[in-house]
Amino acid sequence: MANLFTDYRANVMDFGAVGNGTADDTNAIQKAIDACATGPYTTVYLPRGRYKITKTLVLPLQVRPNTSGTQGTGIKMIGDGMYDSGLIYTGTNYAIYSDKDIAESILFQDFYINHAKGGGIYLPQGAHQMFERFFSSACGIGKYGVYIQGMRSQENSTAGYGSYMVSFRNCRFWQETGYLGTGVRIEDIPLCITFDNCFFSRSVRNFSHLELVNCYGAHITACAFERTEQQVPPADPANGRTEEMVKKEAIASNNVMKAPLIKLDNSHSVSILESHAEATYETFVGIYNHSSDVLIDAVA
Repeated sequence: MANLFTDYRANVMDFGAVGNGTADDTNAIQKAIDACATGPYTTVYLPRGRYKITKTLVLPLQVRPNTSGTQGTGIKMIGDGMYDSGLIYTGTNYAIYSDKDIAESILFQDFYINHAKGGGIYLPQGAHQMFERFFSSACGIGKYGVYIQGMRSQENSTAGYGSYMVSFRNCRFWQETGYLGTGVRIEDIPLCITFDNCFFSRSVRNFSHLELVNCYGAHITACAFERTEQQVPPADPANGRTEEMVKKEAIASNNVMKAPLIKLDNSHSVSILESHAEATYETFVGIYNHSSDVLIDAVA
């Protein structure tokens, strides 16, 4: 009898990955991903370790089951924990990317991506795009931890429109020295978007941490959104730098932060419930371009 927990996992170590943070594991992990498209595997498994990748990992095509039951493939990428298994991406593009018209039945779970110079994950349209205990631990300036662009499918007139049934659960978008980009940007999703118990924190640049563009039916529950104060050099009275000077510089630096932590752009039927907002400078939620039916309640 097959062991469902191991027999269908493409363990990246079996494809030559080292996971010591210095060896280039790009080719090994890409081979494991490709094996999920052509072989018996359904899951890319990242055992505990730090996997350096120098090029973008490209996802295979996922295919919906048909009426006759002759097709149907999804993909999962799973680690041993959001602090234990990680990809260290050294490039400036996206660490994980789909160049297909559709990305469906796809799960990212229990690992992190450090993409300090680039973006994290890019997906086109598709259903059941799921993120659970996923951690974007460093972001390039102005880049995205996760970018889902539903309109990409319009290049193919038969591919449909937008993503739906997109979920983020217990995810984290945070960098200890300050998050330099946007945690999540989602475009053109017509229904069923959820964020549950996610942490968007230490934003230090003039970017929103969560952006919903042309979306409908998004629900944000029990999440936290925080900025970090801009740092200025401390006072040095011996050399003429007074506390008053520090205060003025700090106020001026923080006044530059105009982007709302959450940006709603032509998005409708959005709820933000039982969540936390801190150091919003200057706005927690920005509502633009005829966004409507927005409910914000029990935010502390």
